Amino acid sequence: MKVYLFIISFLLIAAVAGCDDTTSSDNNANNINNINNSDCENPGGSAYDYIISDIRVPVSSSEQIGLDLDGDDLIDNKLGNLMQSLISSSPEFNINESIAASLAKGETVALVRTMVDDFSGDGTISSTFYEGEFTGDSTEILFNGEGTFIIDTESVNTTTLCGYIYGAGLTKLGPGNVSLRLYVSESQQFDIVLHHALVSGGTTSPTEWTDMIIAGAVDPEEIKGTIIPAFVDNINQEITNEPENNQFILDNFDGNCNAELPECAEIDDCIADGVITENELKCNQMIETILIPDVEIEGKSYVSVGIKVQAVRAIIE
Repeated sequence: MKVYLFIISFLLIAAVAGCDDTTSSDNNANNINNINNSDCENPGGSAYDYIISDIRVPVSSSEQIGLDLDGDDLIDNKLGNLMQSLISSSPEFNINESIAASLAKGETVALVRTMVDDFSGDGTISSTFYEGEFTGDSTEILFNGEGTFIIDTESVNTTTLCGYIYGAGLTKLGPGNVSLRLYVSESQQFDIVLHHALVSGGTTSPTEWTDMIIAGAVDPEEIKGTIIPAFVDNINQEITNEPENNQFILDNFDGNCNAELPECAEIDDCIADGVITENELKCNQMIETILIPDVEIEGKSYVSVGIKVQAVRAIIE
C-alpha cells in the first residue's frame, strides 16, 4: 500500500481492524437511530461470529458509500470521495486491490461478534469488532464459513455498538465513539478516535453481512497532531527503499509548502532535497484540503469517512 495515501488508507482499514475497550458509547442526538445504549453489551439473543471478507473504499461520489452523520439528509464521506482525485494523480495505486490482497492472505483479519434476538422482525442487535488471527491450515477456507480464528489478545477492542434489526435483516448500529489503535510498524502505534461511528445500510443474516457501511467522523487536529508525525519516518524509508516508485510523493510534497497556511510562513525545512519533513506534510495544500471539515456534530467539526464491507460466518475459537 502506497504510504503517500496514509491519511485515507489508515482510517479505511483500521475502522474495522482495531479498537479500544475504554471507548465511550455516547449517543449522537442528531441521528435518527439514536437508542439507549445503557445495556448495550447485553441485548439478549444468540451470538453469531463473522469475518470481514471484503472492504470497498469508494473511488467516486457516485458510489454513494457513506452515511448521514450530521442529520442533513446528505451522505457524508469526504475522505473516501477524495480517493478519485488522488487516484487520478497516481494511476498505479489501487487501494481496493491492496486491501483485497491483504484480506485474502489473512494478513488483515477483522472479526465481528454479533448478538441478535430476531433476524426477521423488529429486534435488537449489537456488534463488537476485534482484531483476529487465522488459525486454519489453508487460506482457502478463510471465507467459506469453515475458517477458524482467535481474537488477538494483544490488541485492543471496541465498545459494543447497539441498534435495531428489522424487515429482511436491515441493520442500524450506533452511534458511538470508537478508539482505533493503528500500527505504523511492529514497534510504533498510536490511537485515534472515530467519532459518532455508525454501521448501517446493509443486511444481517445468520450467515453473512451484505453491503454494510461503516462510517464515522475524524477530528482533523488529531490527524495533524498524531498521524502525520508518526508517518514521516515511514514515508522516507519508503522513498529510500523504492525511489523509482515514489516520484509522486516527491513531486507533491518535497519542498511543496503553502506559506499562507497557519504556522507555515517561516519554516526552514521546506526544500526539495529528497527528504519529506513533518512541516512539508502539515503545510501541504493537498493535505490541508483533505482536512477541511465537512460535518458538524454536537457543535464540533469533523472530516467524514466511510467504507462498505461484506462479512461471512466465522468460527472464533
